[in-house]
Amino acid sequence: MIPQQDTALLQNSMLSRLMFLTLKRNVHKPPILRLTNRVINGFNSVNTTGGVFLDVEKAFDREWHDGIVFKMIKLNFPSYIIHLINSYLSDQTFQVKILATLSRIGTVSAGSPQGSNLSPMLYNTYTHDFPTTPTVDAFLFADDAAIIAQACNPDMVRCYLQQYLKKT
Repeated sequence: MIPQQDTALLQNSMLSRLMFLTLKRNVHKPPILRLTNRVINGFNSVNTTGGVFLDVEKAFDREWHDGIVFKMIKLNFPSYIIHLINSYLSDQTFQVKILATLSRIGTVSAGSPQGSNLSPMLYNTYTHDFPTTPTVDAFLFADDAAIIAQACNPDMVRCYLQQYLKKT
């Protein structure tokens, strides 16, 4: 069974072609399979393949709350979901206790709650507009990205990747 929030995203075409949510029923090819196919096709056509692999450190801790809500509005999420997520992310606080001493209460202004099932979906919503170009493919899975370029020679591949990385 597909989680309800994932179903809403699929029905409303809110998933970027780059994204893949972990669904029990495989609706999209996993990024690793698409990446593997891209590399194999490059080898078969005698192209040079180059890639840059990124892992966003503490990605779920860095999601800007207002940015998530803004993108949900831009993607035409139903207003009740936007209000629910905004309420879920707003007014989060923390306090640290060491032995018998309590710190002041701090406010959480970014990130989604640790271990939450919503965190990957919120991060995918936040990064749904990851840039694409005709010469470079990006394969995303939550906080990991593989950026791949192919061309007839290594210099062109390097040029494509450098141009892409300068834009993003």
